[in-house]
Amino acid sequence: MTPSTSNSNLDAAPTPHSSLGATLAVFGLQIRRTRVGRKPIVAAVSVVLVLAAAIITRYTSEQVTAHDAVERALQYGVFGLLVFILPFLFSAGSISEEVESRTFVYLTARAVGRWNVVLGKYLAGTWFVWLFLMGAVALLYVGAFASHPRELLELGEELVRVISALTFLAFLYTAVCLFWGTLVPEAGGILSAVYLASVEFGGAWLPGPLRLMSMNYQAQQIAGLPKGGLLAEYAPNVSEGWAAAAAIALTMIFLAVAMVITRHREYRWAT
Repeated sequence: MTPSTSNSNLDAAPTPHSSLGATLAVFGLQIRRTRVGRKPIVAAVSVVLVLAAAIITRYTSEQVTAHDAVERALQYGVFGLLVFILPFLFSAGSISEEVESRTFVYLTARAVGRWNVVLGKYLAGTWFVWLFLMGAVALLYVGAFASHPRELLELGEELVRVISALTFLAFLYTAVCLFWGTLVPEAGGILSAVYLASVEFGGAWLPGPLRLMSMNYQAQQIAGLPKGGLLAEYAPNVSEGWAAAAAIALTMIFLAVAMVITRHREYRWAT
């Protein structure tokens, strides 16, 4: 072996490969990193505050039934707040934290493809978002119907609709936040918040058919929540199949674009 050949082999970087194992490795790393950080604590506090307000109102006001408390908490607390906070918390900064700490280049220099990094972080973020949303729903129903457990047993279909709607939003909003985080790492959080606040939250209250731009509105229709906002009587009905297909399509688009962006650009944190 000649010296030139030896030096060439030493200087050669490992060739990244795209595999399930690489994605799972990034997923596991992100799960461990998130679990020992402050994000789960912030998420838990947010869930407790939302649920406490609903359950306290349920048992301190004779005019508020268990169904009323659950409906209001879902519409304003879960679909109107938690479903935005949690993806922002667990996904918007997942790429920027690697870029800022100079570990993104290290990850992609190993035998891990860039899209493996994006997909692994997306799956980890979605897992935490979904876990906290499902925990919030479970605690809400149990807390509101604690004095009427038999009624809770009759709400199987309603629970399935709520869980399905929140699952679609968990996958979609995590992809949205990850997309903005890959596009502009230094401002991913701000752009994610602006998009979710204007298009998803604000769009759900627009008059008539304009609210179809918001997947949050469509998800609320899946969950069976009442229509609110301007000219609610003219707001269109949305079929479950259409809303599900739209949510899946948008999720795939945001995630695919995030992968393409990550693959074709250099991430160097400005100093």
